[in-house]
This record gives sequence, structure tokens and C-alpha cells, in this order.
Amino acid sequence: MKFKLLYLTGISHSQQNKGLTIIELLVVIIMMSIISALAWPIYLSQAGRARESAARSLIGKVNRSQQAYRLVNGTFTEDYSQLEDFETLPDPDGYSFAETMEVTNDQAIVEVESNDTASQPHLCGIATFTSTEIQENSTFGNGNCP
Repeated sequence: MKFKLLYLTGISHSQQNKGLTIIELLVVIIMMSIISALAWPIYLSQAGRARESAARSLIGKVNRSQQAYRLVNGTFTEDYSQLEDFETLPDPDGYSFAETMEVTNDQAIVEVESNDTASQPHLCGIATFTSTEIQENSTFGNGNCP
């Protein structure tokens, strides 16, 4: 009797473990789709913030280089190549620096255009003799930086 019972339970287990049904696979695929749909916008916003942070860091570096240049030469420069650590125009991912900087006697302004305005703002760096500042800007172009 015991042998018969073990034999029957062995048969029933082998018949049950044939694999997943199509319904089970569809449920798993739908669940993965929902999870990825929720995670994708979060990933994109984090990537935009990382690009913005890199651009802000470069603007700060340009501003500090402008201050050092003015300390030595008495004026700010429009050309990136005259600044220390900048042989060419900075090129951060997701942003484009203006070709030249706007310069007056008391400040230098660098405009930085966002390539994706939906997830990252245009930026504007302002260097004076005593301070540096980075501001967000809604539009890009000469004269639009505050």
C-alpha cells in the first residue's frame, strides 16, 4: 500500500512539472513592462541632473579661471583658450557652450545651452572680480543672461 502511494505521488509530480503556461509567461512579461515603465522616467531625470551637474562644474571652473586671468591681466577675456586649463571650448555631454564669452570691465558672462530643455535648463555663468554665480535661464542667446 505504501509503495502504491509513493508511486502515485511520483507520477502526479512528474506530470505537474512540465513548465510554465503561456498565461504565466504573459503575467511575468506584463509585470516587467510595468516596472520598467515606472523606472524609465526616473532614470532619464537622473541622467539629466547628472549632465546639468557636470555643466555647472565646468561653468564654475571657467568662472574661477576668468577671475585668475583678470587678477593677472587686469581684464576678463572672451576666448576660452586664453584661460588656464582650457585649450578649446568646453564640451560637456548634453550642453553646448557659447563660442565666446560676453565681457565687460567688471564681469564675464558665459552662456551654456541645453540640448534637452525638457530635462535640464539653460545655464548662465557670471564671474566678477570678487564672486562667481551660476543661474538658470529659460531662453538661450546673446543678452538673455541676467
